[in-house]
Amino acid sequence: MVPTTSAGVAQSGTTTATTLPLAQQVSTQEVQQAIAGLSSNVQDLSLPVFVNSQLPNPLPENPLVIQTTNESRLDIITVNQQVIQLQDTEGFRLSVSATTESGVLTPVSPSGAIIVEQQNFITVTGAGFKPNSEAVAWLFSEPRRLGVVRTGSDGAFQENLQIGPEVSTGEHTIQVNGLTPEGDVRSLNLAVKVIPQGAMPVLDALPTVIGSRSPRETVQPYSPQDDPVTTRELAVATTALLSLAAAGAAAERREARRGKLAGVVTKKLKALKSDEEGRGDRSATWRGAGTASFDRSMNDAPLRVGPFSALFSRILVDGAWLRAILGSRAVGVWSAAVALAVAWVVDTSGYVATPAAWLLCALLVVAALDATAGALAALVISTAAVIFNRVEVLPDVRALLGIWVLLISSPLLAHVIRPLRRDRDTENFARERVYDYVMMPVFVAFAAGSMAKALNGLSGLDLVAPSTVTAVKWAVWAAMILRLAGEDLAFTVYPKRSLEVQPAKLLSQTRAWGLASVAGRFGVFIFIAEPYFGINIGTVVAAILTTLPALVKLWEDDLPNSERLFYWLPRGFLRFFLLLVIGGWLSNRLVGDDASPEVVRNATPWLLVPGAVVGVVEFFGRSGKSWRDDRVKHIGGAIFWLIAVLIVAGRLQLF
Repeated sequence: MVPTTSAGVAQSGTTTATTLPLAQQVSTQEVQQAIAGLSSNVQDLSLPVFVNSQLPNPLPENPLVIQTTNESRLDIITVNQQVIQLQDTEGFRLSVSATTESGVLTPVSPSGAIIVEQQNFITVTGAGFKPNSEAVAWLFSEPRRLGVVRTGSDGAFQENLQIGPEVSTGEHTIQVNGLTPEGDVRSLNLAVKVIPQGAMPVLDALPTVIGSRSPRETVQPYSPQDDPVTTRELAVATTALLSLAAAGAAAERREARRGKLAGVVTKKLKALKSDEEGRGDRSATWRGAGTASFDRSMNDAPLRVGPFSALFSRILVDGAWLRAILGSRAVGVWSAAVALAVAWVVDTSGYVATPAAWLLCALLVVAALDATAGALAALVISTAAVIFNRVEVLPDVRALLGIWVLLISSPLLAHVIRPLRRDRDTENFARERVYDYVMMPVFVAFAAGSMAKALNGLSGLDLVAPSTVTAVKWAVWAAMILRLAGEDLAFTVYPKRSLEVQPAKLLSQTRAWGLASVAGRFGVFIFIAEPYFGINIGTVVAAILTTLPALVKLWEDDLPNSERLFYWLPRGFLRFFLLLVIGGWLSNRLVGDDASPEVVRNATPWLLVPGAVVGVVEFFGRSGKSWRDDRVKHIGGAIFWLIAVLIVAGRLQLF
């Protein structure tokens, strides 16, 4: 890390008028004439920043910062010998790098100059700038404006600026000028070396079976503590989604006591009236070779692992609807998942990274149809990373955990939000099934997008672009619609097969293994929270509260139950909505949009507390009399659902 002291420039003698237009390109002669007529400029973004009628000419090893604010502590660091980054402790960040047409980063020179080939790009990214303002990039000695970029509502921007063939080879300076939230100008000046196209030295191939450059050398670094907006959004999403999952699991327990089917698996599956064969039961679609032994194996496997792991028993039983329809041919979905996972490994050269967006979305669609397929894909990706020695640092381990969660969680989360399969004898079946199709896919898609976005913080790399997050949401939404239709097909046309292909009752996890699972959850939480929050008292408290519901659940039947608490405690979607709103308010008060890394570390963990507290309190109000099922309840629910959709889609910001 190379600290630098900003060069404060007095505002006297500067111009505040716009001398040159920002909406159109200007010639070198126009810029030179404007400079000749002024002694200095540190306010007018239509001109380069210059002092004493001279443009800055920094040495490669000594970047220059010019600003209108008082002297402040600014650090310039070089990341992976590829990205030069200006930052402060208040969340201000400006990064400059050279990239090829395909987006691959190129190294800086040993002395610290950015090296860029003609017709390639200089990439500038920033955060902590004035929202909806303009940042301008210049290249000189002969001054030319490379581009004008408008920052977003969060003060961030990213742009690729092409170095055309008209730019002469040799030594240059790139200058990036932007506004702080207070309206002050900050100007970063770096040495640049322009070389002919194709003159970049070729790096030696890595001595492994799969040869490619590590993403830690080719992808922009990412620090969640420098991105308070995304970090607090993820914290709010996590607590709201966990509460929704917990509420769904509680509903499953209540419904199971009444003998109704509330999800993919309940303890009273045979309470369904499915004694008669359906047309599909008499068909040949499931009568493939080995179906009988396949059914026996898939009935036996969840029972064997159930006492040790509730998670894996549910993963194994998740694809029962496919086995009901296809019999042994259902392994084709597993084969597709493995094939896509192999394509993932090839696309990423075995490194712990995300592949092309279409490939990621295709695998998520397959995984949404059967959690076992997602688990097999995650296993292939993890095994390849280990075999090819691609797990280089702890963030790679965190990213692998994130990939596992991303690939297996969509169908499991869907199952506890709303029933994936619903008995037609259920009261108000048609209405409730419409709610299943309308509500559940939206929030599972929101969860998948949040998990994909979290991979950046877990890996410490800017792996997943916003456009990829959007594609993930749409892909998972469509996959869950398809999954619901498939479940309806299986249960309606293959009712007898639907009972035969999975255990009638899953075995509960033993208390000893449950305690081990709770300890594991606590450790995993601390491990994955470290890049977001660091390790502090807030992180430990959040870890304890987040894992406490799983601990209390082990003694659930021994706890007192309050029917009054059950009546007034918000459940299901209402709880999700309230925690989303409360979390948004808290995140705005505790973190805000421009929080410093220290504030992000210390304040964000507390956003997880409300959901964890509600999750524990619920065990003391497990059953009782519910609110009357009337028109007011349904209209209110529809309004809350619409508001929640607008919030998670980013179309509505309450705070």
